[in-house]
Amino acid sequence: MILAVFCVLTITRSSIYQDEITLWLDTVAKSPAKARTHNGLGDAFQKAGRFDDARTQFEQAVEIDPNYTDALFNLSVIYNTQGRSGEALQLLERALALDPSHHLARFSLAMLYYDRGSMAEAEQEYELVLRLAPFSGEADFARQMLNRIRTASPSR
Repeated sequence: MILAVFCVLTITRSSIYQDEITLWLDTVAKSPAKARTHNGLGDAFQKAGRFDDARTQFEQAVEIDPNYTDALFNLSVIYNTQGRSGEALQLLERALALDPSHHLARFSLAMLYYDRGSMAEAEQEYELVLRLAPFSGEADFARQMLNRIRTASPSR
């Protein structure tokens, strides 16, 4: 009898784990005042291509904890994707003021600077990415971009 009860509870609970979004929706429902849960749900929405839903969750995470660097970074990615590069830049600067070693924020900032034509700033940020995370995939791309910047610069 006890085994049957546990089996039913396990089956009921396992439906929550059917996918990442369902899991995070349940987590947010149980802990709505935690920035981490909203950030997790936003990440799940982002992976699923639901960018407006992701933005809403990242904004809630930042509202709950304005110093949560991962949420600031994630929101900046969404804003940049949605053509709001000025706001993305501000969020990245905030995130890096809180955590200067956040290499993903540095990498995104370098790309924003590059896209804006601010090559000196982009070069500086790509160099920092190499120092902070020399063996990451971002570092490989940073090396390519540094080569591009340095090759294109007439003063070199």
